[in-house]
Amino acid sequence: MIRVCKTCREEKDLAQFPAHPYCIAGHLWHCRACVSEKAKAAYQTNKQRAIERAKSWALANPEKVRAIKKKSAEKLLISRRSIRTLQARIRRAANLPKFRLYGIIAAARRRAREAAAKGKISRFSYAAILRSANGFCQYCGLPSKALALDHIVPLSKGGRNSSNNLMPCCKSCNSKKGVRELSDWLDREYGVLGLARAVWFMENRKSLPENSS
Repeated sequence: MIRVCKTCREEKDLAQFPAHPYCIAGHLWHCRACVSEKAKAAYQTNKQRAIERAKSWALANPEKVRAIKKKSAEKLLISRRSIRTLQARIRRAANLPKFRLYGIIAAARRRAREAAAKGKISRFSYAAILRSANGFCQYCGLPSKALALDHIVPLSKGGRNSSNNLMPCCKSCNSKKGVRELSDWLDREYGVLGLARAVWFMENRKSLPENSS
């Protein structure tokens, strides 16, 4: 529905006119822009009077003032939280490989902590082990975007939390192996090639320090 503003004489959609219960079609005959300009001009003309009237109302209605301030603070808090959440998502999207690496390292450290395993490895050593795999599972030999760190000798069977006891592998192989003996499981799943791949990786990766971070 189109209506002509009585102030600026422009044809505008009805939604551009403020709602009013006593006007035709429930809207004023003056558009929002014109009403806003008129209100600003009136305030500037009687600025001191408007300020005094606002102060008087605030003194007479302290409960309402507190309610308005509380509502405004809640809106501001929600807005700030939304901004922080959005910023975190943007950072994560821009640094996805780094966040994935941190997640894998945190999971490995948590498992070692829960099992009260002997030995400590720095975050640098964890990251170096993962990077040395070049994005390939060292069990099945297939590429993987999210490698996991498997303890060759399971922590539940007395395995140490050391760089020599860690193997980068895909999540599928990590789940399949579980707490099984590595040599028997690899021979059954991938044969001699799987065993050779794991042995080659363990012999050729660089020696890494096992200090705590």
